[in-house]
Amino acid sequence: MILDATEPGPPPPPLVVDADGYRLTLDYASGVAEVTDVATGEIVITSDMRSVDEGGAFTSDFAGVTVTDPATGDVVVFFPREALEAASEALSANDAFVDEEFNPDLWLLASVDGETFVVEDLDEGSGEMYFGPGGLIANGSRLLLQAGGSWVVYDLR
Repeated sequence: MILDATEPGPPPPPLVVDADGYRLTLDYASGVAEVTDVATGEIVITSDMRSVDEGGAFTSDFAGVTVTDPATGDVVVFFPREALEAASEALSANDAFVDEEFNPDLWLLASVDGETFVVEDLDEGSGEMYFGPGGLIANGSRLLLQAGGSWVVYDLR
């Protein structure tokens, strides 16, 4: 297996989108999605984004996000895809939360018998090449790791 030992950075700021007098706030740090009535400041709906809620208040599709009152089933507000994309692009443009030179700290951990392990720090600058499918192949006591256009062979015994 390949483990990511990268130190976590600061959480991104919330994504905020307004439509038809309502504000959708997606707070990724807390995992909370919230819809607020902009005129009154009243929180209309709150949901935990980390749980799968069948028939929940938030429905997402290609067109956008529909927010429904769970008690009545009535649509409260619709946030179009274009507004969500614009808010996401504005958030991505924030230099404090975008690291153009992100390089994960990846480590290889492998064993055949569970007692003898290969533990290898996968060098910096090589992070992207290990994310693709087919980049790690085990065959008996050998492990092949794709490194760009070549393969690195590890003996697991």
